[in-house]
Amino acid sequence: MKKILGMAIGITALALLTFTTGCTKARQKIEAKPLGILTLLNLSPEETSDLSEKRGLTEMLFAQDGYGEKTTEKSDWDYFLTHSKDYEHMNQPVVFYDSLNAMLMALEAGKISEMEVPQSVGEYLCANNSKLVMSLEFDKSVLLNTFGQSVLDLTQGADFSFILMKKNEELRNTFNKALSEMKADGTLAKLEEAYISPAATMAPIQPVTITKISDAEVIKVAVTGDIPPLDYVSPDGTPAGFNTAVLSEVSKRIGKNIELITIDAGARATALASGTVDAVFWTRSCAEAKRVAAITKGNADGEKTLSEDEKYLLSKIEEDQNWTSYDHSDIPDDTIITEPYYHDYIVCVALKQKLDSK
Repeated sequence: MKKILGMAIGITALALLTFTTGCTKARQKIEAKPLGILTLLNLSPEETSDLSEKRGLTEMLFAQDGYGEKTTEKSDWDYFLTHSKDYEHMNQPVVFYDSLNAMLMALEAGKISEMEVPQSVGEYLCANNSKLVMSLEFDKSVLLNTFGQSVLDLTQGADFSFILMKKNEELRNTFNKALSEMKADGTLAKLEEAYISPAATMAPIQPVTITKISDAEVIKVAVTGDIPPLDYVSPDGTPAGFNTAVLSEVSKRIGKNIELITIDAGARATALASGTVDAVFWTRSCAEAKRVAAITKGNADGEKTLSEDEKYLLSKIEEDQNWTSYDHSDIPDDTIITEPYYHDYIVCVALKQKLDSK
């Protein structure tokens, strides 16, 4: 059975995470099999494996050695940074899948040990499939201190944006303006509450209609349609879920028609480069990595919220593990992205019987 390891931490603690059997530990306990991940746009399986191992190293140190309860004093974290090199990489291979359904079938067939997905997707899958359990998850309701939140976002965060070719910068800016307005007036938060939160309790994913605007320009957006509740197309072809609701609102605000083009994850880059579509959902990036890079160079507004010890530690974490190289982890050359409109954490989903039997 999954065991919750709650780490109660004070105001100066690094991060408040809630682990089920930690992701790295679960991989060691289950089987030495590959990790399944939906095909990315710009990282190879080998590069993705390295990124996943970096997460696993952090998770293992937090859970096993209790560093989630340490303060941000340099003496404590110098020890952490020194001994982080003592953990050997697992070299766990990664297998890309072009659809969530294919990855689920591989998990149930025992071809992969776990799936790496956004937590909102993991919650939906586990709520609707009694065979599944999250082997790593985070308590999103907990408020963290500035440094703790930064490290959590840096190592486990995933920010979702739309991606376009560089030649479509004007359209990107138009999207950004609408998304910025939607964030400022609370629309994005309301859509998240309406389309993402209920999905974790087995509530059906609500269909969304994108109203047609007479004689308006058509913008084609590629979606996979099978990563509920973020991106979903029902069996009868009806678009549904959070992303469709976001695009419906964007369409109204920019005065352009948006047409959804359903493609497999692996075909997204080709569809974009060929001009088959004007934009692609979903693209994972790490906004915190860009902010940390600025903080550690001493030229970001965010640095004033951090103590000198915290800035020192962030710079050492970056020096040791080079996290800021993943600020655009899924962004091919000659492309640009919108500002992120949804933030989540990367979690692992496994077969419950595999964990229960260990």
